[in-house]
Parts: sequence; C-alpha cells; structure tokens
Amino acid sequence: MHEVVVAAREIYEFQDFAYAGPCGESSFLEDYTSAVRGAPLYVVVLVTFNAEGRAQRLIVNHRP
Repeated sequence: MHEVVVAAREIYEFQDFAYAGPCGESSFLEDYTSAVRGAPLYVVVLVTFNAEGRAQRLIVNHRP
C-alpha cells in the first residue's frame, strides 16, 4: 500500500489538508484538496487497520 500512496503523491501539485487523523477505533482518514495538471481534485482517503495494527484496506476517492 505504501507504494500506491507514494506514487499518487508524486503526481499531485500540492495537498491542502482539511483533516488527517483517526477515524473510529481502527481507521485513519485524510480529507484534502489537490490538483493534477491544473485540474482541481477533492480527495478522501480511508485506511483500515487489522487487529495487528497493519493496514488492511486502502480506499482513495478522487472527485473533480
């Protein structure tokens, strides 16, 4: 999952975070605006962790 997140961040022109932090007991949420090639993006990222604390699921939603 780390490689996916790093690759996505390389194409963003910036990241302006509205929120980045815990979401419930076993998840992490990011809400930010960005741009790619001048086109604005609104992004929500949800990472869910398993019982061992390792990332189990990654959801990334991009909206124009």
